[in-house]
Amino acid sequence: MSSFSFRVLSTTPSVETAAPALAVRLLVNHVGHAEVGAVQAIWLQSRIVIDRQEPRPLDAGRRQTESSSNATLWANVATIVPAFESSIEIELVVPCLLHPETSGSAFFHGSRDKDVFLRMTLTGTAMMAAGDHLVSQPISAEVTWWMSAEVWRAAVDRCFPEDAWIRVHRDTLDVLAHFRARHPLAGWDDLLQTLIAHAAA
Repeated sequence: MSSFSFRVLSTTPSVETAAPALAVRLLVNHVGHAEVGAVQAIWLQSRIVIDRQEPRPLDAGRRQTESSSNATLWANVATIVPAFESSIEIELVVPCLLHPETSGSAFFHGSRDKDVFLRMTLTGTAMMAAGDHLVSQPISAEVTWWMSAEVWRAAVDRCFPEDAWIRVHRDTLDVLAHFRARHPLAGWDDLLQTLIAHAAA
């Protein structure tokens, strides 16, 4: 049976997406045996969770790597790895949700200048050449790595610099829009600042 290993090389803001996303660069290694040749394709499902242990400062000399039972699902990403022989680098595009009530977004927002411990569970099926036919093999692996919360912030700021998001009921939005239409307010920030000022008066 062939063996597969995975390692995260880097995590950077994606520059090819219209919405905020991170590009997770992943190294895939394959060690086969005599009867099996090159990998033809891998159907890969990646489940990424945030290990909600206490985030460490960026300059910390020692980093904990033990698992925490208090983990939060961040994203599920599916991809197809193209044909390769011994190793290949692929890129997983992980969306960055902006909603502050989303656990992942709230955690990244609150971490600010800290490192966040991430855990990726990889499952899928590899198709490999074996003579004149293909053989399949299930894949199950786990990868852990640390990422600065500032990387998440940079991905968000690339599309929405200095912006934040809140959720309100449609009826509430209708009332706010009606109030804004009746007053000389340039934008939603001006509207909220006006309401805050009235409430504080």
